[in-house]
Amino acid sequence: MSIEFEIKAKIDGNELWSAVFGSGFEQLPWWKSLKFVNCDWNKMPTDQIGHVRIGVEDPEFGDEETVQYEDIKIADLVRGLEACIEKGYHHCGMPISLDFQDYDSCAGDFVLQCAIFGDTVYA
Repeated sequence: MSIEFEIKAKIDGNELWSAVFGSGFEQLPWWKSLKFVNCDWNKMPTDQIGHVRIGVEDPEFGDEETVQYEDIKIADLVRGLEACIEKGYHHCGMPISLDFQDYDSCAGDFVLQCAIFGDTVYA
């Protein structure tokens, strides 16, 4: 018999931010645009206006190339990371985890998809 436990963990927001935005996810075809506002790929915003403006192919439009734009902040990435871990998502055979050193384009992509859509829409 197995018993599941929920634990809370502290993470470094800058490490998560740079792991996702430095992963190369934007090379995947559904990511259409990326603009940093008062931040950079390796330094998360520390003010209320800093964010990443990201364009992703809108899954509601099927084959049409209509872009959905989202403003991503660190809280969105944390929510996306939590969803990936809860759902047990893997990239390249490794589970998406709190070990940000292992993030590649697949991991960054999954965290962002979960941050925007609540799940993975593209694979």
